[in-house]
Amino acid sequence: MSEFFGVKTLFAGLVASALLAALPRVVSGQQPVAKAAPVRGSIVEDRAAKKLIEAGESRFEA
Repeated sequence: MSEFFGVKTLFAGLVASALLAALPRVVSGQQPVAKAAPVRGSIVEDRAAKKLIEAGESRFEA
């Protein structure tokens, strides 16, 4: 009978641990955050930015 009690206690502990692990998400009501796509600029934007930087550097040197 003591072996059955040990298995039952172990199972109850595992269930309690799972519930405690999920508790913060349930209490806060937050959904899991989806991973956003990486931010990418276009080649045109990169070229325009490079021209602006070069223009600023040339004005600074003059």
